[in-house]
Amino acid sequence: MKSLLLAIFCSIACAQTLPPFADSITAASLRGIVSFLASDALQGRDTPSPGLDAAAAYIASEFRADGLESPTGTDYAQSADFNEVSGSAESLLFSISGAGEPPRTVPPGRITAQSLEGAHLVNEPVFKWAPNVKVEGSLKGKILILRAPSDPATIANLELSHPDGIVELSRDPPAAGWRKELQPAGTHGSGVAIIELPASDVESIFDRLPNGYTNGKATLNIGAPTKRVVRLQNMIGILRGSDPRLRDQYILVTAHYDHLGASDAGIFTGANDNASGTAAVLALANALAKQVPHPKRTLLFVTFFGEEKGLLGSTWFARHPPVPLPRIVADINFEQLGDVDVNNDVPPSALGVTGYGLSDLPKLVAPALASAGVELKDTSGNLNYFGRSDNFPFAQAGIPSHTFVAAYDFPDYHRVTDNWQKLNYENMARITRALAVAIDTLADSPEVPHWIESPQTKSYLEAWRTLHH
Repeated sequence: MKSLLLAIFCSIACAQTLPPFADSITAASLRGIVSFLASDALQGRDTPSPGLDAAAAYIASEFRADGLESPTGTDYAQSADFNEVSGSAESLLFSISGAGEPPRTVPPGRITAQSLEGAHLVNEPVFKWAPNVKVEGSLKGKILILRAPSDPATIANLELSHPDGIVELSRDPPAAGWRKELQPAGTHGSGVAIIELPASDVESIFDRLPNGYTNGKATLNIGAPTKRVVRLQNMIGILRGSDPRLRDQYILVTAHYDHLGASDAGIFTGANDNASGTAAVLALANALAKQVPHPKRTLLFVTFFGEEKGLLGSTWFARHPPVPLPRIVADINFEQLGDVDVNNDVPPSALGVTGYGLSDLPKLVAPALASAGVELKDTSGNLNYFGRSDNFPFAQAGIPSHTFVAAYDFPDYHRVTDNWQKLNYENMARITRALAVAIDTLADSPEVPHWIESPQTKSYLEAWRTLHH
């Protein structure tokens, strides 16, 4: 009986009391947002697409209903003109020889081009890349080949070594043909031709080649692409801070609202990735706008276009900030909040964060999350995801930035089965309410996040010092 009474007492005394403004964040409200954004009607919210435009209009209506300010008048949109690049699938060809094996040729119906440029590369030396291979000097005049999956940051870094072409070998390649690529209007691509093809078509040679420079030779052909201008939109709602001294400092609360569109396989509705993150941004905006007085620092609630196409919207924002970049003290970004990832040690009622030890931002918000019953986990491998979401362009600009997740990976990732009916909305509501407490606490804190000095943060610290010189 004594132990029973103690258990009852503890359950009452230890229960977390959340501030009233968090009460509006419920499983039902989050389900309502996700079920619209991840509905078949929006056709997977590809960048660009009518479905993405419909999502943008919906997000604007939510910001408007919450009474948030718009940096651009009344539409809450930061517009960006991009060239959409595509071309003829019949122009695609790849062949490789070497390692004492018969040459292999991959026909157009097996190749996906994701290139901003045409190319006609004949019998060029092959450089075989892997994560443990260091590229020294220029790869001009060579074709770099790697095994997928990669990520936009990896490909962008490899482009800096100036190979003539990059070939990704994939176990599960996308549909053959041209994958429509996007580049800011008025700019030029890297000049690197990029294709993806089934690993099984060439791995008899690839697997026998050594890493780095090889005696392999490859030929790659991509016909000249066509371009059209499209207008894309980051959606931004501003909750002005209440403190006269701190209101000119900004915290970004962000997520991408795009996904993969549709294909012959079906509609990639993108419920967990990343209608869930967008729903959290909207729910947090609604909740924190009810706080009286408002948080001391100004909060910018932002949803980005084009994350799936290579962090396009967040990169655009970081390069064209609607507020002074040195006054942005942190970016708190969300991905995949609707499912749990027990394989990566993120159980229910917990959050993971990418790049946990790179800045002190995780440790600054962890106590507030814990006060609301959510543990922030320093999981193994979290650094591997740091460059793969919209926090990364802000980190490159010097701003302490991290992505908070309930799942780094999940079974329906980038599949047509990532549907809104599958998400755990009770857990999502629990962690979103905790994030509301954490963001409110950070916005009122006398401290701001800083990078932790280490070899891994050298470039971010240098960017921060340049920003604040």
